[in-house]
Amino acid sequence: YTVPVTISNAPYEFIPLCEQKSVKLETRAPRSYFAKYNANAFRVYANLDGMGEGDHQITPQVVMPQGFELVSVLPDTLTVKLDPLIERQIPIELTTSGSVAQESAVREIQKSMDVVTIVGPKSFVEQVAKIYGNVNFSGNTSTFETQIPMRAVDEKNEIVSKVRVVPSVITVLVDIESGVKKKIVPVIPELSTADGWELTKIM
Repeated sequence: YTVPVTISNAPYEFIPLCEQKSVKLETRAPRSYFAKYNANAFRVYANLDGMGEGDHQITPQVVMPQGFELVSVLPDTLTVKLDPLIERQIPIELTTSGSVAQESAVREIQKSMDVVTIVGPKSFVEQVAKIYGNVNFSGNTSTFETQIPMRAVDEKNEIVSKVRVVPSVITVLVDIESGVKKKIVPVIPELSTADGWELTKIM
């Protein structure tokens, strides 16, 4: 039977991290029992009662239906890391994409807040290099308000897992000025020269 691992009794101030999600049980029982019971009848626990920060080698605890005998558990130990739950405050960075419509220009971008809080296991929170969101102008011709999801990324600009951003969405107001036209106009200088001098060329 392949049975998922359940973490139990983890201290509330820690986040348990275990790469091994399941174990394989070898059991012995009358043949009729194997037809009667499937893997859902078994439970495997990693008990973290009384443990502190760091890596721990845990022997899985197996609960089986009556009449079964446990022969082996693979793997017979589980590595579980207890990572402190921490939080950090990080300034928000905004990127932009797209462009406003012709004869329009972005006058100002306003954020509903400048800083967000990230919460998660210490080893993951420490990987976060920045928090950013993207504002898409996409042909807008007038001022608009939009909800922007916040993303926590590392130095390689990859999303950091197991980290929660609070709030996960902020409001952004994009102030657009319409009716802006570009026009080329000739420049006609009005110049005078001192007595005895003649103007021949303007560079």
